Amino acid sequence: MEENLQNIPINSYHGDDFHFTTLKQMTDAINGCLYCYNIKDFVRMTIINNDSKEKIGTVEMFNRGQAECYGVHGVLRIDIRSSFEKENIISSILDIVDNNFYELFNVDFIMTKAVNDANERIKALTKSGYKKAVKFELEDYYYKKCTNIR
Repeated sequence: MEENLQNIPINSYHGDDFHFTTLKQMTDAINGCLYCYNIKDFVRMTIINNDSKEKIGTVEMFNRGQAECYGVHGVLRIDIRSSFEKENIISSILDIVDNNFYELFNVDFIMTKAVNDANERIKALTKSGYKKAVKFELEDYYYKKCTNIR
């Protein structure tokens, strides 16, 4: 996985803020995302509100590989507009993740971040069976082990 990260033609792993001032910058970013998708490095999806059809955020997932304490795991990023950061909405996203992402990304665990003051997110994670990671090298992460036999 580390070798793949060095060859990705996108700067999202290095703090890219996706503020483009030229068409070439935007085209390069799109091509980078397509490249990552094609090699199954990471996938970014849009979250759309079913009622209003408006885009309210993104979900990103990638297979991070083997970790000492957690085995082969994926990292899930949920970026959602604050007005939609509600337990029921996050729970519905996690239902889709839990029913599909273990197999699609070939991982045994899924890790995701929830800072201490993200109460709605933490409630949704806890209700969905995610536990606070204590032996992970990064802070504020929760994990869930795949319970389905693949």
